[in-house]
Amino acid sequence: MSTVRERHDRAMQLVDEMLVARRRQDRDAATQLAADAFCEELAATQLAFDRAVSVATRLTLLRSLANLAREARQWEPGLDLAVRALATDDLRDHRAELFQIVDTLRTYEHLQLAGVELDDRDVQLSVAGPEAAPGFARADEVSRRVEYIRTFMVRNTMRRQGIPFDAGPSRKTKFRETLTPYLSVGRAASYAVTVRFGVHEQTELELKDAPNTPSISVKDAIDDLMLAAKAYSEGGLPEVEQVIPDKQYARNAASLLRQLSPDEERIATVGLTVYRGGGADAVALPYRRALPPVPTWMPASLRHQALPPSMFTVVGRLLEGGAKTPERAWATIVTDEDEPLRIRYDETTHGDIIGEYWKRRVRAQLRREGAKHVMLQDIDDE
Repeated sequence: MSTVRERHDRAMQLVDEMLVARRRQDRDAATQLAADAFCEELAATQLAFDRAVSVATRLTLLRSLANLAREARQWEPGLDLAVRALATDDLRDHRAELFQIVDTLRTYEHLQLAGVELDDRDVQLSVAGPEAAPGFARADEVSRRVEYIRTFMVRNTMRRQGIPFDAGPSRKTKFRETLTPYLSVGRAASYAVTVRFGVHEQTELELKDAPNTPSISVKDAIDDLMLAAKAYSEGGLPEVEQVIPDKQYARNAASLLRQLSPDEERIATVGLTVYRGGGADAVALPYRRALPPVPTWMPASLRHQALPPSMFTVVGRLLEGGAKTPERAWATIVTDEDEPLRIRYDETTHGDIIGEYWKRRVRAQLRREGAKHVMLQDIDDE
């Protein structure tokens, strides 16, 4: 008879094989291995509840099962166990965590279209979690993510036109005007909205940078978004670089997708859904902290030091900044001790993100460069 440990170990072995399959770009094998791992972990968790093993073990297995449900795109079998856990006396003190597990298990249920029709220019943005009740969501958690989607599409369309990442702002402005998003009425899923790019039946983007550059449709731009989102969800920046070969654009795309992702505390699920090939095609983005921050540019003088620059975190308000030149972009954080700290940031990695945080209270991960300079590594709401 199999034990809980044996089934769990088998699930983890399949996860390792899934990661290997992803590294060799064998998506079909990775998908099957994810489903197999979910089945093994489901069996381990069911066995743990049947045998009433420790509370800590059952919670650990439920968390693991919920994460594997994201990979396998399955939720219903795990939901039965989570509901069973909610009714278990010795897990009563863990109801808040169990509800979060339930929501994670319902990830792909949130991403279904539920009778909504999408055309080629549409993408459904779904969010769920503490700040997103059915049919309602905190406005800035939605609006900023719509802006990250738009910025990704602008940047990627510029890339496909052969425009260097550091081209002047006038080119980016022209592209942004063309890719203006339009939003539908919000709906319960937990909260979902259709984002449409292109109006008056427009299908081709008027984004030609030169007469001989290829035409790009709104559908192409959205397909590029979905391709990059799936790559990011499977392995972060290294996977994004496989579909976006330009390193600057890839780093920028990974940073935007990281900010689009759920932070766990306010939003637990973020998904994108399109309608292709007669059915829904969806991707659920991983938790923001599940993948390492996107690396920033580092001066050559620091790259080969025996000891890396020191890392530290500050909390405060982001109150001013400037970026007259990309290599000298800067900002100021006034810490909770009322000390102004001037920081530099990499325009490629954070230039399209940092504006969303002006005048907000933030937590910034920083890297010290020499005696005088500090470089932004990662930023999030506090």
